Amino acid sequence: MQTLYGYGARKIAVVGVGKIGCVPRTMDLFGTNGTKCIQNVNLAAQYFNKQLKKLVVDLNKELKDAKLIYINSYGMGDGDPTILGFKFITRGCCNPRGDGQCVKDKVPCSSRREYVFWDSFHPTEASHRTFADRTYKSLLPSDSDPFDLHSLAALDLGIKSGRRAEETSGSGRFKHRNVEFFMVIFCTFFLNRKILDVLGFWKG
Repeated sequence: MQTLYGYGARKIAVVGVGKIGCVPRTMDLFGTNGTKCIQNVNLAAQYFNKQLKKLVVDLNKELKDAKLIYINSYGMGDGDPTILGFKFITRGCCNPRGDGQCVKDKVPCSSRREYVFWDSFHPTEASHRTFADRTYKSLLPSDSDPFDLHSLAALDLGIKSGRRAEETSGSGRFKHRNVEFFMVIFCTFFLNRKILDVLGFWKG
């Protein structure tokens, strides 16, 4: 994020990790044992998000002429998806291969708007739309911090477009335009035993 700041980014939205313990592929790999989600994996995601949110707070204090917001994608996953019209929560719209992605040339479901997931990993367009709406304008105060993307877009940081500045990087000197523009960062949390071992959440 500091590198992006060095290139001129002054409005940055950082999207946290969602409920990856409720992703179909995760449940296939670890087994649910009768539960809806894999609790240990969700705990790891919560730990990651806690540290990420703290980083956003710290950078807002450090970078006085910039503003970062945290998008709580994990919290947006709370509640009952069926209220939004979804009928299939734990399996994807297409027939998955052994690696969880769609089987090539196979016809997917005809009612994709009723599915949360497209394959065993990726949300459908309908699911993404719900997330995008709440990211842009918060439904709940907990959806974003300190405010939503709509408010960030309207925020006047008092930066004059076109002002040039020089920065020094590891590869030498470069020039950039110090302008207001958005960078939306999606933090990907890779599911594997090594990470869960490090976080102390691996069991079995």
